[in-house]
Amino acid sequence: MNINIVVPSNGLPAMFDTIGAEIERSSARLQIINRIEPGHGVVPVFEDGGVLLRPGEVAVYKEERAYKFCDGTPPGLYCLERQRPVACSALPDSPRVIEREVVYVRPAARKGLEDGCWEYVSLHSKVVRGIRRYVRPEGPYYPWALGTYILGPVVGVYVPSPLSGEC
Repeated sequence: MNINIVVPSNGLPAMFDTIGAEIERSSARLQIINRIEPGHGVVPVFEDGGVLLRPGEVAVYKEERAYKFCDGTPPGLYCLERQRPVACSALPDSPRVIEREVVYVRPAARKGLEDGCWEYVSLHSKVVRGIRRYVRPEGPYYPWALGTYILGPVVGVYVPSPLSGEC
């Protein structure tokens, strides 16, 4: 069976070629965590795009508000938080919606962008004809702007020990 993969006309590799491999490399650093320590948070995984993260599992992230992205920051899985309306909204009585999800964050690699910009890719994906396809990256963001959404890097998967009393 021959499968033809078409390279986009802009000369960049197709998204399903790079994102899946990048997530796989970054997921290799995840640990199995059976106890949540102070300074860490948890977020449920709803999407099936991670290599080690599956729907129904709980990702553990290290809490680092106002995360600083710079040239030495490794791309990887991070916990992202969105709020509507934002905390400084002029409508204080409106109900607040807070969404958290695990996303893959990487330097933006599109032509014509200023150096130092970042983007994130939701783990939402579908398998189409045997190939996992991800949604389009969100961004580009300046490092300080993306840092306002990021709660911290994902460090592991929460798997409580049956003898710990946390089940």
